[in-house]
Amino acid sequence: SQFFHLPIPLMKGVFLQLQGRGEEATAEFEKARAQLEGELEELEGDDRLHSALGIAYAGLGRAEDAIREGDRGLSLMGPETDVNKSTYRMEDLAVIHAMLGNGQEAIQVLEVLLDAPGDYSGSMLARDPRFVELRDLPGFQSLLDRHGSN
Repeated sequence: SQFFHLPIPLMKGVFLQLQGRGEEATAEFEKARAQLEGELEELEGDDRLHSALGIAYAGLGRAEDAIREGDRGLSLMGPETDVNKSTYRMEDLAVIHAMLGNGQEAIQVLEVLLDAPGDYSGSMLARDPRFVELRDLPGFQSLLDRHGSN
């Protein structure tokens, strides 16, 4: 789509990881990594591919690479370029931080995301399983309270 690039192995990896099926998730993230790195050889400036690769790297535990790619995706499609589309890159970056266990960094990105005009809402955040590990962290509940989680 114009907002996301979600190869099947990447989606499978995320779902398997959420189910606690780590080895299977790692295998899917590895497939996604290989596919996305290949696609980026032809489409270097595609913000969606960089963000998706960041998620694959996060699933593989490659923190530095994951954050670099998530930041790259956001730099290619930031608010100064397109306010609406940039929210999707912010969401991806928050997912990357959450997957890596960087809870406070994820919350900081989510704060900016929820303050921006776009589709993502406090209600969606409250129900998003990708952020379940953040729910007990300081600041998460106040984020939901400020942005309406009902």
